[in-house]
Amino acid sequence: MFRSQRMLVFRAVVPQRLQEEVVSGLHEVGIVEFRRTKLELGRREVQLQPLLSLLSRGNQVLGALNPPRKRTTLKGEPSLQECLSRLEKILSQVEPALAALLSKRDELRRRREEVLKAEELAKELFSLGVKPEHVFGSERVSVFLGRLEQEKVKSFLAALQAELPNRFWFKCSAGAKPLFVLACLREDSHRLSPILYRLGVEQIEPPAILRSGKPLEETQRELGRISGEEERLRRELVSLSELAEDLPPLLELLGIYVERLEASQLFGYTEATVLFEGWVQKEQASELREVLEKQSGGRMILKTMEVSREEVEEAPVLLRNPKVVENFELLTEIYGLPRYDELDPTPLLAFTFPLFFALCLGDAGYGLILGLLAYFPLGFLKETISGRFRRMLFVCAAASIPVGLLVGGFFGFGPLWVNPIQRPVPLIKLAIFLGVLHVLVGFLLSSVKGFWRGNWKEGLDGLAKLVGAAGFFGLCFSLVGIGLYEFGIDYRFPKVDLFEAFIPSTTGPFLFRLLFYSGLLVSIFLSALQKRGVGRISGPLNTVYGITGWISDVASYSRLMALCLATSIIGFTINYLLGMVYGSVVGGPVYLLPLLPLLALGFVLLHAANALLGTLGGFVHTLRLHFVEFFSKFYEGGGRKFQPFKA
Repeated sequence: MFRSQRMLVFRAVVPQRLQEEVVSGLHEVGIVEFRRTKLELGRREVQLQPLLSLLSRGNQVLGALNPPRKRTTLKGEPSLQECLSRLEKILSQVEPALAALLSKRDELRRRREEVLKAEELAKELFSLGVKPEHVFGSERVSVFLGRLEQEKVKSFLAALQAELPNRFWFKCSAGAKPLFVLACLREDSHRLSPILYRLGVEQIEPPAILRSGKPLEETQRELGRISGEEERLRRELVSLSELAEDLPPLLELLGIYVERLEASQLFGYTEATVLFEGWVQKEQASELREVLEKQSGGRMILKTMEVSREEVEEAPVLLRNPKVVENFELLTEIYGLPRYDELDPTPLLAFTFPLFFALCLGDAGYGLILGLLAYFPLGFLKETISGRFRRMLFVCAAASIPVGLLVGGFFGFGPLWVNPIQRPVPLIKLAIFLGVLHVLVGFLLSSVKGFWRGNWKEGLDGLAKLVGAAGFFGLCFSLVGIGLYEFGIDYRFPKVDLFEAFIPSTTGPFLFRLLFYSGLLVSIFLSALQKRGVGRISGPLNTVYGITGWISDVASYSRLMALCLATSIIGFTINYLLGMVYGSVVGGPVYLLPLLPLLALGFVLLHAANALLGTLGGFVHTLRLHFVEFFSKFYEGGGRKFQPFKA
């Protein structure tokens, strides 16, 4: 914990004639990540485009052949040329036939869509009292079929009446964009075109199938013919898929060859040898040696080295945490993986994130509901709540039950420690104390990171800010005279005024002033030491001004109290209003019994909505406190995940 998996840089030299065997062995065990060799050696460029094109063609064929195919395995492992030859042979047989079948399938889909539209149109015409065969007009009569927005129908009729007074027939259905039938003499039809264009009429060309005297029966017969053709097409696709049963393993093998060829472009070459270079986990270095010796028959040279300072930024990161903590790596990855020489904040997140979330949610009943949904996700939640997120949510829900019983109660009833509605002060004290502690831990981790990197200035600066912030907030608490009695601690910060607290020559809380001024002076000295020119003045000024940032950061943690209070007030209000309805019923059990199911339904729905709002708000604000207030003190991020060369 707190450190990513230790990595080693390795360099290995093997004869070129054994390159394929060695790379194949490393690919199978998947314990190394190759990088481009830094030594000035020969390179090998590989034309991958033909292979990638063939891979793409094969995957398109597989995507089109949806019917189930029996799984097959290849006898032995064909060479690259054999694999390419067999793939080309299969694709040359399958692709032309598949293209024809897919074209036919698209045509059938188009025909089905047209027939369904014709059927729907015929039904609408029948509902208007119009026979579908009449919409084609006659020698003397023109018929227009179309759709128009409902709000334009009156304007349309007025325009028609003005242009052809009492010389047209019009029928219109209901709806937002109704179907209309308009008939007029053929010699008058040209006078309607400007009106249709001006009002944006969507004209409909009646399909030929409506000419039948019984269009609904004809559409059903046509749909039956299409279904028969689709079934024959499906059987042809199944038969075609049997010709391509070797395609999946061949494509998988080709993908492996492509990965190996891509890796070969990173290697360095001499006349007779090849040099591999990359990263391996320190605990797997011995396994790497065993694989190289086995695949090369002992004809190899391997050298492993610790990661140098120059290579820290490019070194890959692999987090290693216990199972419960591992789930919270999701949050670390959202922000950005730590650099190789940086602390992993996930173990702290695994403790503080559930705690802060529980305070925001503020109700044990809501935590119980959330835990049940995380443990037994239903319906669409199975896809939404899954994997690490599901397990992390369950931990947060479990933390919400005891915390909720203390500060929010159970569905708005009776907290055990303090009622935030009646006594919010203890809760805001708790939020501020947690904020101070969280910020101080951030400064501590900044100091640890600096000393860990061998950068004494960075480590000393983090330590100075830790000491200075501890003293500063001690003085702030003394200004208010905060007591800790609500937490079972018999202590009150000594009450002083502003002048006594921050002026060094006055009497007052000596220890807090000593911590504050010693930390501030050391931090000012270090900022001046690390700058040049004007920076020796601006650096110390920025350090002093940064104290205001401490105040705003800690004040931001008051949102823990605000969200808890909001959830509690809404929960209390729900119970109060339902209780008023229950108490207002008169007339005895005869009138009360029918009302109980409604009250129970209202209780469930309203508290479920409150729980949903509390969950969303709690997650977002807890995430913000960690990403903005906490991580800004020590965390850089920007690490790159370890991606082993693995088949």
